[in-house]
Amino acid sequence: MDTGKTIPQNPENDPVSPLNGQPIPRNGGRPKGVGNKSTEIVKRTISDILENNAEKVQGWIDDVAKEDPKEAVKIYITLVEFCVPKLTRTAVDHSSSDGTMSPLGTIINAIQQ
Repeated sequence: MDTGKTIPQNPENDPVSPLNGQPIPRNGGRPKGVGNKSTEIVKRTISDILENNAEKVQGWIDDVAKEDPKEAVKIYITLVEFCVPKLTRTAVDHSSSDGTMSPLGTIINAIQQ
């Protein structure tokens, strides 16, 4: 749809705001770590529903568990994922800069054996 309006350009050929003439920043979208607003609204809504109906939800899970405990656990995990972020694994290098094992690494290796 062509409205007949053109966006003014600055000398670097970057778009500028028609409201104040300032360059429009090109940052490629929302900053890293900032969640999608729609996703946050959905998560909050589901969390509110679960919170306000905790007894009913627990009853439903209990009913499912009577017939299929494994399925009840799957349902519970699915519901939890909407409210609690998943944790990511992190690898830790316990060696020091000279290639030897750090004291913490030595203790961890001893515990694991």
